[in-house]
Amino acid sequence: MTLDPAPLLNRLAVLLGWEGSADLEFDWPALEEAAGHPFPKDYRRYVERFPPGDIGFLKVLHPLRWGATEDFLTYARNWHDVMNEKAELAGGVRYHFGSSPGDLRVWGTVNLDYLLCWRLDGGPPEQWPTVVCDTAMADPPERYAGTVTELLVDLAEARNPLPVIGYVTEIEGAPHDEGQCRKLHLAGLSGQYSLPCSQDHPLTPTPPDIGRPAEQGSDT
Repeated sequence: MTLDPAPLLNRLAVLLGWEGSADLEFDWPALEEAAGHPFPKDYRRYVERFPPGDIGFLKVLHPLRWGATEDFLTYARNWHDVMNEKAELAGGVRYHFGSSPGDLRVWGTVNLDYLLCWRLDGGPPEQWPTVVCDTAMADPPERYAGTVTELLVDLAEARNPLPVIGYVTEIEGAPHDEGQCRKLHLAGLSGQYSLPCSQDHPLTPTPPDIGRPAEQGSDT
């Protein structure tokens, strides 16, 4: 039985101070065919209700963030290619990214430090756990046995469900640039829910390379 995600989404909206509704519609059958896998119901309802935006350092990949759903899929696949290549270069594959059963499929990022992924287990997508992966592959992956919205609510309520990314709850009042992007200031997790600039997320991600420190302040 699939739980109704509406109560959690309502709770998240309250925590983030989001009173609107994007009221977006997507051709989910076409998008799922192109992606090679279904999407959990709570994620579908999340991106239909919330516009593309950031929750502090945390970014949920949204089908309209880049203006076209094809680019949304390209961005995820580029991350998969980057991480699979890094795993091969590191000499040991802890996990594999892709769209096949058992693979990890990215649904969000925390800075360039961590990827938030579904593990595409054989069961219904609503039962897929979230796995947090260190993009530098220095730390082992951490598992969260809950949905996208469950994790977002836990973080917004400062429950620290995953200590490795607990710092996303410590940035209330984070700086923002009024001149470049339109911001919606909210009183939740980060003190703001920001609508992204078009240049915020190039289609080819550039996470820290193994053996090379990430540039300080880089988020592109």
